[in-house]
Amino acid sequence: MTILKGYPRVCALAALCLATLVGCGGRIYLDSWQPIRQEHQPGLPRVVSEAIAIRSSDLAHIEAAGGVLLGHHEARKGWARRCGSTGGTHFLSVEDSAPSAAECTSFRGVRLCESRGDRRYGRVAVFRVAPERWHELPVHLVPPRSVMMPTVRASAWRDDCRVHNSWGSVSCSRRVQLVRP
Repeated sequence: MTILKGYPRVCALAALCLATLVGCGGRIYLDSWQPIRQEHQPGLPRVVSEAIAIRSSDLAHIEAAGGVLLGHHEARKGWARRCGSTGGTHFLSVEDSAPSAAECTSFRGVRLCESRGDRRYGRVAVFRVAPERWHELPVHLVPPRSVMMPTVRASAWRDDCRVHNSWGSVSCSRRVQLVRP
């Protein structure tokens, strides 16, 4: 009977550990990962569980906040979680080519052509803005607290928002707040 006394506590602790790993996107999606630099092959340390989808018009803000292009993921679903798993904070759906060069943007010398698909795209460009520079982003690009990894010390975050784990779209309550600790 004494052995069973601590059993529920051990089970609860084990369940919490498992939930933390699974719930925070413990898996690293290397099957679809195509890094720009060789040292990024295993991905960078995760700062968010799901990255935020952006448009090409947001790239100037990402660049101004010191954002870097880490690489690409090729997949049919789970883009936000895949991008977060390899260290990304934001992603852009891209195509290898576009009908006209006017539809493409340059990011630090790399040509990116935004996909105009309706969430059926298969390739995304993965960007990372360091958490200590999130205060430099416009409010709509600041990651929410709900996707921040527990150990991340960010200069800003949004409260009362969620990120869709596949599309990377952000939905917020009417009480959304930008927090700057």
